[in-house]
Amino acid sequence: NSGQLPPYVLRPVSYDDVQTVVRRVKTNQPVVIVFRNTNIEVAKRILDFSFGVASALDANVECVGNKVFALTRIDELTEAERSYLRTQGII
Repeated sequence: NSGQLPPYVLRPVSYDDVQTVVRRVKTNQPVVIVFRNTNIEVAKRILDFSFGVASALDANVECVGNKVFALTRIDELTEAERSYLRTQGII
């Protein structure tokens, strides 16, 4: 993973925010979606969409914290990526 972009953190407000997910995952950048302040119906739609993206791009969706999900094209977030997210107070 050396040289890989740090995880992109998305705090979606509306369903339109999903476009960012596709662009980032296609470039192999991990995307961390924080749903803590997202309307539950919007969060469900975005999560469903994310599973579809993961299926199409041979990626994974993993719950990494309370209302926090990671999309990666590799097996999972590295420990360094998880540490970064912890220091940012995301997970």
